[in-house]
Amino acid sequence: MRVLTFRRPRVRALAVATAAFAAFSLTACDSGADAGSPAPSPEGSLPAATGTPDAGTDAKPAGTEKSTDGASGTGKGAGSSTASGSTGSKGSGGSGSTGGSGESGGSGSAKAPVTCTTANTKIRVTAVTRPINHLLITAVNTGDAPCFAYHAPLLRFDDEQAAVAVMDGSKPQAVVTLEPGQAAYAGVMTAAATGEGEGGRTARKVTVTLAGRSGGAASGAATVSLPSGSVYVDSTHTVTYWQQEMDQALAW
Repeated sequence: MRVLTFRRPRVRALAVATAAFAAFSLTACDSGADAGSPAPSPEGSLPAATGTPDAGTDAKPAGTEKSTDGASGTGKGAGSSTASGSTGSKGSGGSGSTGGSGESGGSGSAKAPVTCTTANTKIRVTAVTRPINHLLITAVNTGDAPCFAYHAPLLRFDDEQAAVAVMDGSKPQAVVTLEPGQAAYAGVMTAAATGEGEGGRTARKVTVTLAGRSGGAASGAATVSLPSGSVYVDSTHTVTYWQQEMDQALAW
């Protein structure tokens, strides 16, 4: 009888403790969260952004855009004036858009003028009808650079020792300059129309030497046969300075 009386209170106390624990748990769950409030976001993060990116903002992470040559976010290879990527800057070391080497573009610069000589000019001698007793000497620049036709041509008919006299009044205001393919002219009076000359004779050829800057002979000489095989000359024969135009050369 003692045993039954001793165990009853323990069973009752255990049942009461279990019921109290269940009621406490239910109360804690009900008070832990309001029915109308959202659940807290995990790990304390902010709510996700909504809408579209601002105008002008690259939607891709910076530096991920690929250029046309496959390099990420950089300009095109060195030497190119066009750059790709988001910065839009030019590639370093570009040579520019002109494409010319030096223009200058190019080496392409004009050659410096030289002295006209028989090496870079072609000499022709022709007869003219007016004025009478005249020849026309033409020098054509056959080189690839401009040349200066200095002073007057130095002429000798046949085996003459002295050069033909130069008409001082025919001196131009400036030295005649010939571009490649251009010509200079000099007129030759072979004999005076009045017949006062001395030592008249028939010449068959003329030797033409171009002058240098100082007036002396430049290198080389050209010997040319005279028109019709021969020309009458006497001591009055003269030659003009080089002229830019044929009419100027035949005006004396």
